Formats: sequence, C-alpha cells, structure tokens
Amino acid sequence: MLTSEKKVLIVSVSIGSGHEKAANAVNVAIKQQYPWVETNVVDFMAVDNSYLNKLVKETYLKMLDFTPDMYELLFRWTQIPRKGSNVGNILVRAMKRSMLSLIKQYQPDFIICTHPFPCGAAAYLSRKGKLDVPIMGIITDYSVHRLWIYEEVDIYCVAVAEMLETLQEEGIKQEKIRVTGIPVAAEFALPVSEDTLQKELGIPDGRPIVLIMGGGLGLGNVKATLLKLNNLPQEFTVIVVAGYNNELRHSLLRATKDFSRQVIVLGYTDRIPELMALADLLITKPGGMTLSEALVRELPMLLCQALPGQEEDNAAYLTGKGAALWVCNEKEFENKFEAAFSNHEKLSEMKSAAKKLRRPQAAK
Repeated sequence: MLTSEKKVLIVSVSIGSGHEKAANAVNVAIKQQYPWVETNVVDFMAVDNSYLNKLVKETYLKMLDFTPDMYELLFRWTQIPRKGSNVGNILVRAMKRSMLSLIKQYQPDFIICTHPFPCGAAAYLSRKGKLDVPIMGIITDYSVHRLWIYEEVDIYCVAVAEMLETLQEEGIKQEKIRVTGIPVAAEFALPVSEDTLQKELGIPDGRPIVLIMGGGLGLGNVKATLLKLNNLPQEFTVIVVAGYNNELRHSLLRATKDFSRQVIVLGYTDRIPELMALADLLITKPGGMTLSEALVRELPMLLCQALPGQEEDNAAYLTGKGAALWVCNEKEFENKFEAAFSNHEKLSEMKSAAKKLRRPQAAK
C-alpha cells in the first residue's frame, strides 16, 4: 500500500505525444486512487535534463522525416539478439547520468517509465547498485522491442496477452508482467453530446464524418490523403487534426480552401475524445496511443503511413483482430476506404472487434 511518505517518479519522452499521454493518464489514476502520494511527471528528453537526450530526440525526428529507410534499418538491427555491446546498451550508458540526476532531484520510492530509454537507464543504475527502488515499464505499443527488455525491471505493463508471451520468451518471469492495456485518459470512456459538437463545428445533421489524425507531431502524408478523399463520390465531412505541426495546419488550410467537400482543419486540440465519439471512421498512422484511444471509443480505423517497426506491428495486430484495415501501399487506399466506409456491415464488424479489445481502465 502506498503511504503518505511515498514519491512516484513518472518518466516519459516528448517523441510524439503517446508516451506523454500514457504518463499523464497514469499520473491522474494514481492521484485519484492514492491522493496522498507525491507524483512527478518529467520529460526525459527535455534540454534541462540532458543536451544529449535532446540531440537523440532531434536526430530521431529528422530520421523519421528524411530517411525512414535508415530508421527501419536501425529498428531491425536493435531487435537482433546479440552478445556484448549494442546500440541499446550504448544509449542506456550515455543516458544514465540524466536518470541519476532525476533520482537525486526527486528522491523517488517508485519509478514508472513509458519509454525504453529512461527504463533502460534506470535498469542500468539498478544493475550497478546505484538505484534501489522498484521500476515499472509501461509499453505503449502492441509488440515488444528488445530495447525494453531488462532483468532489473520489476513490473511490465503490456497491451495484450501476446506481449506477455514475447517477454517470457525473452526471459522475463511471468509474475513480473501485467496485461493492463495501454493507459488512456479517462475522458475517452465518457459520454459525449455528439449533436452539440456537430452543430458547433457546423456539420450538417446526419452527414458521416471521417477523422484524420497524424499523431501529436502531425506526421504522415495527410495532404495526399485529403486529395484522395476529395475525389471520392460519397457525401461526408472530413475533420483533420494536425497536432503541433503548425506548418502542416497552414498548408492544409491553403490546400482545402477550394475543395468540393467540407473539410475542418484543426491544430493541437484537447477535444480528441469528443471528435472520436463523433466520427464514423478514423484514418491515422498506427501509433499505439491513438489506436488505444480509438478502441475505447469503438471507432473503426483505416491505418496508413505506418512507420517501419512498432507501427507496422501495431497495424498488423489490429488488422488481424478485425478492428482496422491497413493500407500497405497508396494504390490500396481507395479500395480500402470503400471497403470500410461504404460497407455498413464491415463498419459494424470493426466496431464489435474494437469493443472486445478496448481497455478503458488500463491507467488504473
């Protein structure tokens, strides 16, 4: 039982928004269940924590934007079991000082990590006898990357049972693993006045709605997707969320000014729970957090522009479970959209599949 003297440190990273969202959801759940416990949520990649961490973050984002093939090569290489030093161990050792600094600053009794970098750094310090508190790793995807695997981690929280099996194959004891689902904000399970929101946005009554999201960073070829949708004959409104990507938002506003259909372009918004409740179909990159939020809303999904590695694994998992359709290449887009959007029976099947997978209480 957590007592009033306990301190919990929740360490996330600001690469995309999913890791931070998971951290915040868990923070809220702790405060609700243990209001006397002191919690701190920190960004491991913040420049005031470490210039090196910030450099790693910037390199990662540039790699995604300009050289995704290099990202795929790095992802696959770090998945290969090998003895001795590898890129994961090198990063962990380089980042240990940042974690040690956070530990000295916050003096935690329990550490929760929503990204493998801080989790690995904490595990390294534990291995070297410089940390003696429990470590929890919350994996925010639907598969396990080797960068997550450390004997020193005391509890793993995973999205689905298949990940439990993967961790066991990697030597992690079953008693250390909890199948919790991916933590999402409680608002995604709350009812919404859809008519009120539809009127607020100026969408005609009864018109179907397609929601497009590219994650917190607004990644993915959103403009190309919009152009394809504008050429389709069906009657529907499109809502696009560009996230923190202001350049993308302005570009979309210019591009859609003369569109024949209604397109609503939004930047960062905290109303995603409402928008997901309003939508009939979500078109998105398959980031683990966005998928988990949509599952809680029982929202059918069309998955596009998956990044190599985790996002491809996410897309494969949800497609295999029937909750989504995956556009593996751009030539498939129109057919996959028709298969999802114009087929009420298919949409109903996807909603039912999402209902079976949803974990609204994962944070608790």
